[in-house]
Amino acid sequence: NIDECSSEADESEEKSIDDQIRDQLEVPKLVANRFSNKLNIESFEKDDDTNGHVAFVTAASNLRAIAYGIAPVDAMETRRVAGRIVPAMITTTALVSALS
Repeated sequence: NIDECSSEADESEEKSIDDQIRDQLEVPKLVANRFSNKLNIESFEKDDDTNGHVAFVTAASNLRAIAYGIAPVDAMETRRVAGRIVPAMITTTALVSALS
């Protein structure tokens, strides 16, 4: 097993950075192709409590907050922030377009 690991390390050292990046970019495509018939697009709805979207985003953001020493927030704060994302994106896009 040690010989296999060292030969794999030699192979990765022989590849250029560009090749390594291309290999990493192929992984999501392979995963998407494999599971494309099982994945469904779901639109985020912050005002519907029955779909669990806000609960999931709140839980995920609180886990990240705890990991970085930030105070966790409740579902209402998550809704407030989620409601401001699209207007912030539109404002930023308009500003960048105006400066271009």
